[in-house]
Amino acid sequence: MSQEPPQLITIDDRDPQLKYTGSWTDAGTSANYQSTTSESQRSGSTVRFTFNGTFVAVYGTLGSTASDATYQLDSNPPINATFPAPSYPLNNVPFWSSDIVSPGGHTLTI
Repeated sequence: MSQEPPQLITIDDRDPQLKYTGSWTDAGTSANYQSTTSESQRSGSTVRFTFNGTFVAVYGTLGSTASDATYQLDSNPPINATFPAPSYPLNNVPFWSSDIVSPGGHTLTI
């Protein structure tokens, strides 16, 4: 029995698989994937993504202010990522990625 090759699946920030809590703003330009982006400037706002797989990565947009977020995959220790404010907006910035994890269901909380 042969295994299927791994698949890379891109999920837009408007996908219903993403569960937002707290205060989030919808934004976006044609430079963003699907012309959308979501942002929060409120501490305690979260987005949760439950998926089946072995890897997850988060890409996004850096606007005119610094960015700070915490990423937690399953019950692993949270990882904080901070980006200084760029001199101009940057799109498709790699914010965070997981190590390879065991196949199955996982939850990423940002």
